[in-house]
Amino acid sequence: MPPEAVIFDLFGTLVRDITPTVYAALLHRMAGLMNVQPGAFQKAWNNDTGRFIEGTPNTTNGFLDRLIEDNGWEPPIDGIAEAARGWDDFIKGPLEPYQESDLVLDALRSKGFKLGLISNAYPGVPDAWDQCPLARRVDHVVFSCKVGFKKPELEIYRIAADGIGTTPRRCVYVGNGYGSELQG
Repeated sequence: MPPEAVIFDLFGTLVRDITPTVYAALLHRMAGLMNVQPGAFQKAWNNDTGRFIEGTPNTTNGFLDRLIEDNGWEPPIDGIAEAARGWDDFIKGPLEPYQESDLVLDALRSKGFKLGLISNAYPGVPDAWDQCPLARRVDHVVFSCKVGFKKPELEIYRIAADGIGTTPRRCVYVGNGYGSELQG
C-alpha cells in the first residue's frame, strides 16, 4: 500500500535547530544565576533532560528543583526563578522555519498527503509552535512533553499516525536523524 501521510520532525527538519553554542551559553548563564559550577550544571541537565522532554516534570521550575535535589545544590531562590524564566523565554521564542518548509508542506498537501509532526520537545515548545506560520499546514502534532514518549519510542509514532487517521505503515517519516529518531 502506498503512503498516505508524511510525518515530519520539527527541529533541524522544518525549523532551525538550537545551535550547540547557543544551548551551552544558555545553560552556562543559568548555572551562574544559580551559583552552580557550569560544567556540573550542564552535565546534570544533559543527563536528565530526557525526562524533561517527556514532560516529567512539565515545568522548568520543576525540572530545576529535581536537579537541585539530586545534586545537593543550594542555589538562591531568586536565582532559580531567574534561570527558569530565562529558559522559558528562550524555548518559547519564535521558531524559525527553513525557507523551503512551507513549499514542501504545500506541495505534499496538493498531492493529497496528510501531514503530521512529531517533536522531542521541552515544555514551552508547543506554545511556540502555535505561533509558527507552519502550524496551520500540519494536520496533527505530537509533542513528547505532552504524551510522555519520545523518539525513537514506537508509541509516539503510533500516536501521530492515529491522530491523522492512518497507520504507521502508511506513513513516511522525515527527520534529520538526531536522537536515533529514524530507527522508530
